[in-house]
Amino acid sequence: MKLVFSHIYDKDGNYIYPYCSPKDSTIDSDIEDYVARYITYGPNYILEELYDESITNRFIGVEEIEALIDYDNVKIGYWLYEDDCEPEDYDPEETTYVVISRKELIYLLEKWDEFLAKPIIDPHYQEIIDTKEAYL
Repeated sequence: MKLVFSHIYDKDGNYIYPYCSPKDSTIDSDIEDYVARYITYGPNYILEELYDESITNRFIGVEEIEALIDYDNVKIGYWLYEDDCEPEDYDPEETTYVVISRKELIYLLEKWDEFLAKPIIDPHYQEIIDTKEAYL
């Protein structure tokens, strides 16, 4: 999966916020869209929970999209709940999510933190991140 890290500006050139988006539309577009949304809006403390291998089932969602640590993977989507925390009206059929390896999500979030730490010199600057590099 390849994602693009960039900065968004309004029509007058005023800075709005950092943004993560899929590089190209591919057959994996759902996973790319969900992961990109999660990275854009996810808080930094999530990395601490992902690093902690003793955490095998924890909700780490954000307002815009939900996420759930599931052992070595992370589910990202909607209507996700920790084990035994489902509401009474929970319908698993309504749950929609994609799965990304925990290792790849850690890699992407580390790269996102590095991107955010860089000063904005060129407003058109972008970085293309490939999750294959997480395994090098």
